[in-house]
Amino acid sequence: MAATLVLKVMFSFSEHTTLIKFTPNTTVRESVEAICVKNNKDQAESFGLYCPEQEGFWLDDERTLMSYEPWKITTIEFKKKELRNISFIYRGDHFSVPMDETTPITQLFPIIAKGCKTPNYADHIITYNNTPLDLNQSFVKQGFTDLNQIEFIFKHEFFVKRVQQNTGSIKKHKKLEIPEFPIFEQPLVNSLFRGSKPLKVPTIITKTIKFVEECGLDAEGIYRISGNMNNITVLKDLFNQKDDVDLHQYINSPHDATGVFKLYLRNLPEPPLTFDLYEKFVQADKIRFVWEKAKKLKTLIQCLPTPYFDTMSLISRHMKLVSTYSKKNHMQMHNLAMLIGPNLLRSSDSGMSSVINDTQHQYSICRLLFEEYEYFFDGKEKSFLPLFAIGVFEYEANEESEISVKKGQYYEVISQNLEEGQENQETQEASWWTVKNILTKEKGFVPSSYIELKEQGFCPQIKDNQSTQKRSKVRKQLDNLKRQIESNVLDVERISVQNDNLQNQISQIEEQLNKQKELRQLLELSFQQKYPNNLQEN
Repeated sequence: MAATLVLKVMFSFSEHTTLIKFTPNTTVRESVEAICVKNNKDQAESFGLYCPEQEGFWLDDERTLMSYEPWKITTIEFKKKELRNISFIYRGDHFSVPMDETTPITQLFPIIAKGCKTPNYADHIITYNNTPLDLNQSFVKQGFTDLNQIEFIFKHEFFVKRVQQNTGSIKKHKKLEIPEFPIFEQPLVNSLFRGSKPLKVPTIITKTIKFVEECGLDAEGIYRISGNMNNITVLKDLFNQKDDVDLHQYINSPHDATGVFKLYLRNLPEPPLTFDLYEKFVQADKIRFVWEKAKKLKTLIQCLPTPYFDTMSLISRHMKLVSTYSKKNHMQMHNLAMLIGPNLLRSSDSGMSSVINDTQHQYSICRLLFEEYEYFFDGKEKSFLPLFAIGVFEYEANEESEISVKKGQYYEVISQNLEEGQENQETQEASWWTVKNILTKEKGFVPSSYIELKEQGFCPQIKDNQSTQKRSKVRKQLDNLKRQIESNVLDVERISVQNDNLQNQISQIEEQLNKQKELRQLLELSFQQKYPNNLQEN
């Protein structure tokens, strides 16, 4: 039986107070609708649950009752919300949003963001007369009067706007001088607001990627070979001062560009895939089936703040492009994922155990993001079907973790991982894949050169004599067992009928015996009455 939560509800339209039971996972909106139905109230959307305790607050419609601490909502009021159309300015456009002025602004943030059509509102603030409002207080308590002065603005846009005001009117200056600040070891968004117009992706990312795509796609060991540290240090100092850095003027090697690229990502206080989503990414990576994993990862990617999403999109597209030149640069997708992954996804816990546990997830998630860039970032639909391969050479397993390969046998490819120490040092191309024999269900590593991939969506038709004979034998055994069971059922029914007949015969015989006994007793009694003297003599 589901647990219930008893709420003491006071009705603003009635003098009585009543106790109402809800399940803990009931949302506030569902609770309001249920109360409206019970009290014959229309327009449930205009009603809400208000908690008068702790300076009073409205319960969030989307939250469940269980998400609130029980002692905070033991007494609540069911009343009609007094909504007021409040106008916000967002990127020059005006939006009117009906809101409750007495509710803390933090609870209204999602509603405001929805009205302004921006899903990523975590890095925004609300200003009134160019002064940030206290988000923990309501509009009423902060005493605003002019609705046209309320602005929903990105934090760093506000910073730039404030700098513009401090430097004077734009008309008086041919070039707006904004104080320069470093980007290394600073949040990623700091790199977006160094000029008069905000950027989508940090300039250091776009410039280094462009340099590699122009000069380094066929460079052997790109992103693996370290660049010249002196050149990398010079580039770091230059990018800390300004965005307008001509890489061709300072370096000749693409390895210097990738060096400063990795250094910037490595020094970010928070990686592009964010600390908040780290545990969710790890849980998604544990999903066994790739199509389910991809669906979950796409949902998480959509939760990234816009600058982080755009940055990951550019990096993923670039890494996929680099991997297409693997015959020249010897950098396949798994190499890139291993090298770049730790810079894109990591836990806020910097302990050694955390670093060790992160490695596999960093590699697996980033590789999938790179390989399926169009699906995760461009909105392209994709069907993740099982990948099959066929044995082209005989291979005998040498270790327990390996699996033998038979020519002509089909295998399902679980993963195309390159295990440490298993790369062929001569060709630098051979790798070990994890496969599963679709007949025996045995799983293990095999050299990729011993099997050949089939086209996506290929489904092998199993034709194995030994397997066919086994299935035929089992089928015959099942048929024989079925016939035996049917025969036994008939025998049971026949015995049951015989038993019923015998029981009827026994009942008849017992009935006849009882009648004979009664007749004998009557005869004896009659004889005693007729010949009493004979009985005395005897």
